[in-house]
Amino acid sequence: MGTQFVARLSQGRWLVAAGSGAKRRETAFVFDAVGKFVSSFDPGHDPQRLASTEDGQIWIGYGEEPTGPIDDGGIVALDEEGNVLFAFNPIADRHELPSVFDCYALNATRTDEVWACYYTDFPLVRIRGHELVEIHKEQPVSGASAMAIGEGTVLFAGAWGFPQGVTGKEVVVYSQPYESPPHVFRLLDLESYRFRDMEIAFPDGELFDTGKHPPGAMRFFARASRLFLRRPDGLFVVDVKGLRTT
Repeated sequence: MGTQFVARLSQGRWLVAAGSGAKRRETAFVFDAVGKFVSSFDPGHDPQRLASTEDGQIWIGYGEEPTGPIDDGGIVALDEEGNVLFAFNPIADRHELPSVFDCYALNATRTDEVWACYYTDFPLVRIRGHELVEIHKEQPVSGASAMAIGEGTVLFAGAWGFPQGVTGKEVVVYSQPYESPPHVFRLLDLESYRFRDMEIAFPDGELFDTGKHPPGAMRFFARASRLFLRRPDGLFVVDVKGLRTT
């Protein structure tokens, strides 16, 4: 069983969890501040994204093959014992949203708030206090594997890019075939939906190059306004605060 997720919980505790493919059910383990085992629980089938909030809630977004009452929720919040506190899919229909078929990006931004973007249609949603408080159905970014949340802006990483024949600030039509350029960094203004693709420069001045950094050599994850880029030679951070679409 390989470790896929590590998250900080309340009271100095830590969560270590496996991703999909584990053969046993209890694959989420809680340890105290000195590394002593506290408890374990079943995190559901095929977790794809995991985030924790400061109050100790564990948020999990699942893949495309739900098999039980936990992952049927699409995106759920659990307590540190693995009890379900919130499930997204039951409320998605009430807001005329698709159910979660595969959670692509999940970010915990404050004590009681997470943002998520998921397949199909890739709506961007904000959940606060277990209530759906913000929905962006027509946002023009698809396939992003991570997103950093700023003040009225979102920086997406790993997005699919433009579909064939679509350029500029046009809204992406998801049914069109994609040219699928890897590792697009797209900054989106949530009010106007204006966006631009960003170039990422490392501290030595080297620009991020998709040819030099194939998908297997780069990983993205985000926490609040910070986007983390991990490659074999180190961990790099980009903060969305201060970035503008124009």
